[in-house]
Order: sequence, then C-alpha cells, then structure tokens
Amino acid sequence: MKPIIMTTLHNPPTSHGDCLRAALASLLGVEAVHVPHFMEGDDVGWWAKLQTWCFERVIYPRQLDPATTIPAGYYLAFGVSATGEPHCVVMESDHQVHDPRPNGAGLVAFDKFVVLELTSADDFFNWRQRCNPSAMLGPA
Repeated sequence: MKPIIMTTLHNPPTSHGDCLRAALASLLGVEAVHVPHFMEGDDVGWWAKLQTWCFERVIYPRQLDPATTIPAGYYLAFGVSATGEPHCVVMESDHQVHDPRPNGAGLVAFDKFVVLELTSADDFFNWRQRCNPSAMLGPA
C-alpha cells in the first residue's frame, strides 16, 4: 500500500471528495492520476463506474457487509467520517491503516467493505508497471 492523500474535499454541490480515488490508488500502489474521480460532478452511479474501471484492469470489486464480515488483508471501507460526510478509507483486517483525508480523522461508522480480487495477477502487475515504470526497475 502506498498512502495517497485526497486533493478534492467533499463540499456538495460545489465538489464531491475524491477519497475513493485516493484510497483506491493507495491500495493499488499507483498515483491518483491513474485512477478516475468516480464521484466527480455528482455521487450518482459511482459503483457502476468503479466496477467498469476495475473490470478493465482485471480486478473484481466485491462488496461485503461490515456487520457480518471482517476481511483479512487490505480492503476499502465506506462509511461516515467524524464530520458526518460519506468517506472511504483503507483498512487492514479490523483497523484503519490509511485515511486519505488530510486531517486523517477516519470513519466513525461503516456502511460497506470492498475487497479487490485480482482475476489475473500478471495482467494487473503489467498495468501497474505501465503506471509506475521507474518503481519496478529497482535500485540504479
């Protein structure tokens, strides 16, 4: 995981925060520029946009109910921030490991967890290498 901080704060109707983009980029180990702002303009239809984008990169996003399942490893958690706004963070097992919001307040309530499953590790790593070519070369 590579911590990425969001650049657009949630202030509807003027702007919709890009916490999902930053959290997803963090989880995938790429810069935010390689992940769309799924809620840009509005927050309607973001799940379908996320699914389509993930499927194109051989990633299957699977929703889980936080009341019944705590995944192992890294995953995305959606819920309500301390300020009462919808928000997304990166979790590992049962704790928050990265909040992309600059103040890092995290979530106070959980709505859903999203686990990212690779359908082809080779294709995913090829995509990530295209995003971060210098990161894959190792020391000079």
